[in-house]
Amino acid sequence: MIPAPGRNDPCPCGSGKKYKQCHLRADEARPLGLRVLRGGLAEQHEPSPDVRHGVSLPPGSEVVTDVWEVDLVPLTASFNDDPAARATILVVGAGSIVLHADVLTHPPSEPMAVARLLAEGVRAACVASGAVPDLVRVRFESLSLLLRLAFMESVHPARGATVEASRELSAVDPFVAGFEQQMGGVTLGEHRAISRPETWAGWGLEREQIGRFFAACEQFCRAAPWRVVSNEDVLRVKVPRGSEWWAIVLGEVEGVPALELHADRDDIDRVMAFASDDGASTDAEMPVMRGPLLSLGFAPRDELPKRMRAEIKREEWPVAGPLFYPELLVMNTPGGGLSARQMEDLIEVLLTVPRFAEKHAAGILGETEVAWPIKYRNAATGVSVLLDEEWA
Repeated sequence: MIPAPGRNDPCPCGSGKKYKQCHLRADEARPLGLRVLRGGLAEQHEPSPDVRHGVSLPPGSEVVTDVWEVDLVPLTASFNDDPAARATILVVGAGSIVLHADVLTHPPSEPMAVARLLAEGVRAACVASGAVPDLVRVRFESLSLLLRLAFMESVHPARGATVEASRELSAVDPFVAGFEQQMGGVTLGEHRAISRPETWAGWGLEREQIGRFFAACEQFCRAAPWRVVSNEDVLRVKVPRGSEWWAIVLGEVEGVPALELHADRDDIDRVMAFASDDGASTDAEMPVMRGPLLSLGFAPRDELPKRMRAEIKREEWPVAGPLFYPELLVMNTPGGGLSARQMEDLIEVLLTVPRFAEKHAAGILGETEVAWPIKYRNAATGVSVLLDEEWA
């Protein structure tokens, strides 16, 4: 947790002064949604003796220019004074040096906006260090082209730099893990690309769209498709906009409903192989997801964060009952965000899967002969669902 300091608390910069006598005015003057780490990251956390913030380099050190890294990483942090916050950290690294790092509480979710933010971070690092990278690595392939386009602006100092995607960022990852540990957060290791804000407003989506999502969740729970579709059934869902998801409906075994949407089919294979490995140690960790994952669960009202309960009540969003309040976890998306398109896809899946289950219940349950694969297409929306026998 990184609670905002009170007026009479010691200033986080380490000056020894009260917050109101030191950085309060400067922080209040910043644009909403951006909180720069006070006093420089090097003063608060040093994962190794070589890590520095800005241009405060050891004597004789130089900023490497062959490879830089940039990423917007979700943090396991909340802000007591900002219920709609979704904490992230923007980091630019070069070798063992962190050139630029800012904490943002309201980062963008749309890939183009995230790419522009990364480009601005690289710009700030170029200006601060006086160096320009030859190659910039970014975590997601979906952002590499967009970042390359941002660098093509004539005024950008990194114009002409090569951009490539790399899952592992050797400068960014250790720094973020160490920073979260220093700040009292949870170190997530390879799972750090997880985002779960304490309010639905934290996703930065239109309230109208969130309202339609709640209505779709209500219909999904009332239809209870988990009574037909097994935990081991894998549904391939195609949305006319071009999206393709691999959906798993949970709830058949333990009665706790959930819906997982995987963009990478191999992720499901890894999870199922792990679950079926009788020789696996009970201490063995679940395999790391490689692709984007939207994990929707349902929980009793009392298990939700207080802020979220108040938000749902205020907005009068519908729920199927006291045990069916939706909770969403997102993994492996740029900046940990949920784009409007992804939310629209989730809504479509919530509405379509119950219709698929109702239409083909007898065949899926083995009560009648059925021609495989089992197919369904919603004529009104164009969303299609396919269940192959080898996946069932």
